[in-house]
Amino acid sequence: MPDVFDPAKESWAHERAELQTLLDEASYDAAQRTTINAHYTDPAYVREIWSALDALGFDGGTVLEPDPEREPSSVLLLNLPT
Repeated sequence: MPDVFDPAKESWAHERAELQTLLDEASYDAAQRTTINAHYTDPAYVREIWSALDALGFDGGTVLEPDPEREPSSVLLLNLPT
């Protein structure tokens, strides 16, 4: 979705103009900044997930994680220390 904020992408000009009318300058700038890392999970969620896994007794091993840069069916294998 970052293309909507790229003035060189004419195919998004209509959407970009609409966003600029709907958002004030600060909100538009904030929305534009979030597209850089929008695929990342908020660290607060990650901490809670790992806390829950720790409480369930997980102390290391292989973890499957979706890779946002590839196809939705793609996963990363993370080998965590045991």
